[in-house]
Amino acid sequence: PRAPLRRTLWCKPCKALDTTDSFSGLSPRSSRNIHLPNLGMDHGSDDEGEKQALLTGGGGINSSPLPANASFADSFPDVDFENFGTDFARTLVVRPHVETHAAAEFNSLDFDRCENQLMYERRMSIKHRERIREEVVRWILTFFIGVLTAVAAFLIDFGTRNLGKEKLRAVEILLGPHEDTRFWLPLVAYLGMNGVMCWISSSLVVWVEPVAAGSGIPEVKCYLNGVRYPRVVRFQTLLTKVFGVLFSVAGGLFVGKEGPMIHSGAAIAAGVSTGKSNTLKLDTGLFKEFRDDREKRDFVAAGSAAGVAAAFGAPIGGVLFSLEEGASFWNQSLTWRSFFCAMVTTFTLNVSLSYWLSAEDSETSTTVLDNPGLVSFGSMDGNYKIYEVLLFILMGAVGGLLGAVFNTLNIALTKFRKRWLSSKWARWAEPVVVGLVTTAVTFTLVSRGRCSPQPKPTVNPTNHHTNGTKQGPHSAYNTPAAKAFCEGDEYNDLALFFFPALEDTINRLYHETAEIYTPSLILYFTCFFLLVCITYGIAVPSGLFVPLIACGAAYGKLFGQLLGFLGISAHGPTYSLMGSAALLGGVLRMTISLTVIMMEATQQLSFGLPIMVTLITAKWVGDLFNIGLYDMHIELKHIPFLEWEPTPEMDRLLACDVMHTPAKKLHYCPTVQTIVQMLRFSQHGGYPIVNHKGMIIGSILRRQLLLLLERRAWLHPEGLTYQDFIKTHEPPDEAKLLDQVEDMDMSAPLDLRPYFHTVPHTMKLTTPLARVFREFRTMGLRHIFIVDDANRVEGVITRKDLCHIEIQEHKKQQDYRTAMETSSAL
Repeated sequence: PRAPLRRTLWCKPCKALDTTDSFSGLSPRSSRNIHLPNLGMDHGSDDEGEKQALLTGGGGINSSPLPANASFADSFPDVDFENFGTDFARTLVVRPHVETHAAAEFNSLDFDRCENQLMYERRMSIKHRERIREEVVRWILTFFIGVLTAVAAFLIDFGTRNLGKEKLRAVEILLGPHEDTRFWLPLVAYLGMNGVMCWISSSLVVWVEPVAAGSGIPEVKCYLNGVRYPRVVRFQTLLTKVFGVLFSVAGGLFVGKEGPMIHSGAAIAAGVSTGKSNTLKLDTGLFKEFRDDREKRDFVAAGSAAGVAAAFGAPIGGVLFSLEEGASFWNQSLTWRSFFCAMVTTFTLNVSLSYWLSAEDSETSTTVLDNPGLVSFGSMDGNYKIYEVLLFILMGAVGGLLGAVFNTLNIALTKFRKRWLSSKWARWAEPVVVGLVTTAVTFTLVSRGRCSPQPKPTVNPTNHHTNGTKQGPHSAYNTPAAKAFCEGDEYNDLALFFFPALEDTINRLYHETAEIYTPSLILYFTCFFLLVCITYGIAVPSGLFVPLIACGAAYGKLFGQLLGFLGISAHGPTYSLMGSAALLGGVLRMTISLTVIMMEATQQLSFGLPIMVTLITAKWVGDLFNIGLYDMHIELKHIPFLEWEPTPEMDRLLACDVMHTPAKKLHYCPTVQTIVQMLRFSQHGGYPIVNHKGMIIGSILRRQLLLLLERRAWLHPEGLTYQDFIKTHEPPDEAKLLDQVEDMDMSAPLDLRPYFHTVPHTMKLTTPLARVFREFRTMGLRHIFIVDDANRVEGVITRKDLCHIEIQEHKKQQDYRTAMETSSAL
């Protein structure tokens, strides 16, 4: 039989780095041969000479390396390239570590525990009583995270309601009977008040903390996924988020306060669990055992669940949201703690809102708790017919199409902003312009609205409350704002859409059984859809959940009235709810958590199946055109986010296809000068530790090396302790720290054996990339070292390598085709 076929890693000189393409550029390198054993095609040869040839860099089938002028076909003398079947060969290029500026901004979190001598000594010194104390402290901190998240939600709701109420009261006063001032005077006042509040919100974001812009959900997703997003859970970010969303909602922008609540809960959890604040330069010295990234991630997951619970009164939906959308690791203990945190938030916010609202309404008892979240849709009629499930599927398909259009338009606007509105002054002025345009458009539409007689109440006002008050939707017809530009007892249909808060509009659509004037409904849906698409992405804290729910409710109401026009009986509120689910699924592409959130918010379990079917259909249809909006924004920022499952392209790749090589290595006892040069001329987050034979025996993180240099560990024979490696302050300035190392210390040896990770994650060169991805994703790693059969490091795979597989696969195929064409020509 012929000799076993071996894969050859033929490394050719690469072209110069193309700075316009961050993924295709490669640094020039000299040629060298690396020979890999074949996968499943080796006949098990035990020839010692062949083994020695592999270990020493000998050549594949031939025992000697290929000459420098050898062709690709010369690597495989037994392969018929014209008619090859099971024989396999590929051209691979060794890839040096190259990063773009955008990608270099994001590093991985250290979810993997460092199993070194210091950790072992600490683990052996901890007594059973101390372990119990740590667990009790975890639950106490979880309780306070829930309470503080509820307090933040209450402050946001209290501020937005009062600001909105005073603003609307001023407009109602100016909407007097005088025809000459009936339009312009209230319009100017409305523009002025909304413009000032939008200006305050944008000023907080642009000049105080830019990370607070948007809903914050993509950033929290990335953090829970293992990405170190700069300043995403700082106290300064929390303050900017809370006060910024207060003014952006009250300023008339089509945004919600529910999305920022998730970000606020995550920031509260990060601050409470560590007992310190980098913003305030405050360190209490408490909870040092919870300051590693692993513990902090679990608390942030619980805080995110509490944020969802505060927004919708949905503690179960909050836990599922943290699990479905972000968490890279989950266990039973974290599930219990997250659910407990969400329940504490729901109860605390319910008590606070109920007591406050009862103080304003003397007819409401303070002992009745009926305000579990910032958004409460009230109890709905859950009856629907079997055949209507097919109609809900059709609504989901249309919602998926609308969501794909929404995402495409919004991403196009975001790219336009990144190119033309990237300066701080432009980002500062844009929210004010958008706010003024929104105000002018909505006020003009209201002035042209249709006046109709007030309908008779068709719902029981004691069962359906609007935004926490014991008022049915028909009480809104009697307000001066609803009667704008109308006479007598008539009401303006568009005023009922645009003047009240979004929660009030949603409650009207969810509980109003009477038919709404169709042209007004179409006008509201179209205008709202476009304005929400324009607004999301400007430099203000802005949620997307409630605007999409309101827009989807209008779409569902239209769909139901269309069915009525065709002679099909349709219950309007039910179709409004399904319309909200369809648009949410089409834009966000979430399924499980959204189903439970909407079930809890509507207090109706019978809607579970229709909501789930509608959401899944909308997601499937939308996925045919693009991905979810949050994922699109993550990709646009070049954040290395890892999905749940590997992509199909990974099934055709091996670890050696995407690894960075050569890997920067350190001996277990290097000199200080070696460490300084390594840190100065490379930006890796971790380095393999090798012995005198070049075999990997561990790994060490960059921040550990910096700490050893900062503490001058070579001068302390007794070594550092575990407490020295706990993060108690900001990372030092690397350049300044490396320059401060004295020349007399450069030759000093530094024993790394007590500090490096003794069980690093390694994989073979021939490991399928899909397996590498699953290991990386499930273990929360920041790098995997790729080794040969002799356990020598050949390369490293980081998170960023696993996020750009499609581009790498495309380049690999191009290289392979080029090699095949070259061999055919020769």
